[in-house]
Amino acid sequence: MRAILIDPSKQTIEEITFEGRSGFDDPSVSDIIGCNFACLGWMRRNADGSSECLYVDDDGIFDANASRFTFCKALIFGRGLILGTDALGAPSDCTMSLAEAEQSIGWLGVGQHPVVVQAASSNKIH
Repeated sequence: MRAILIDPSKQTIEEITFEGRSGFDDPSVSDIIGCNFACLGWMRRNADGSSECLYVDDDGIFDANASRFTFCKALIFGRGLILGTDALGAPSDCTMSLAEAEQSIGWLGVGQHPVVVQAASSNKIH
């Protein structure tokens, strides 16, 4: 199946062939990401009922040396793997393009956090 691997330490996004079954309970997902246990970090439901799912390291937040990135504004620690599912939840090709994945990512270094800019509030407290 077509999948997308995101590696923040190398700042790469690459299309790969995933031969496991889709889901966080598949040991091959953890092997590819390089973690003990993968979890769902982000999901998008498409109009046809299919989904794109980003799997991430469940313990990555506790690793001070983990490279980081943002994906659709979610802060992710370590590598990520985007897999697809059909409308019934069965594994299928990831339909997200590499260009769309790239537009969704903000690269951060080790120990860096996204900069949040908040507009000045017009409400004054008296």
